[in-house]
Amino acid sequence: MRKQTLTNAERYITEELKDLENKILNADQKILRLESSLFDEVRKTLAGQTQALKTFARVAAQLDVYASLAQTAAQNGYVRPTVDDSDVLSYKGGRHPIVESTLPPGSFVPNDLSVNSTDNQIMLITGPNMGGKSVFLKQTAILVILAQMGSFVHLYGGNERNGPYFSFHDAKKPYLAGRSGPRHLYL
Repeated sequence: MRKQTLTNAERYITEELKDLENKILNADQKILRLESSLFDEVRKTLAGQTQALKTFARVAAQLDVYASLAQTAAQNGYVRPTVDDSDVLSYKGGRHPIVESTLPPGSFVPNDLSVNSTDNQIMLITGPNMGGKSVFLKQTAILVILAQMGSFVHLYGGNERNGPYFSFHDAKKPYLAGRSGPRHLYL
């Protein structure tokens, strides 16, 4: 037992207490060395498994997409579209999923669309500013993309039928016009 004199007190220290103090003071450094060593081991192990990790990440991402689409479809009453090789794009009761979710329930007015490559090829959409023209176009794009990727769509009922190929035309890029086909959709 050692005695240490302080200003107004005396401190007694044993060898066991001194060893315990050293262990406590050095514990942080030991923990950092151990964590660093373990991290290096994990990194080396995973480095040899990059292809398996990439495959797992791709599969997990796909499952996440499918689960999210299924959950959204179930929560919002989406319906299964009919996708075929015809030149018809039609839907009844189409709804824009994002716009509708920001409005009070029941206040979004659903709309219909029916176009094909023979007698109803072009639609001219007119109306006042803030009348919903761009919402209608974006809604159509969303419905087509969701249907093409195999998702259920935001309709009050009816079918959506479309051909296998769609392009979304930007008026600033006229070179796309020469590449169009009977089942291309330009918005």
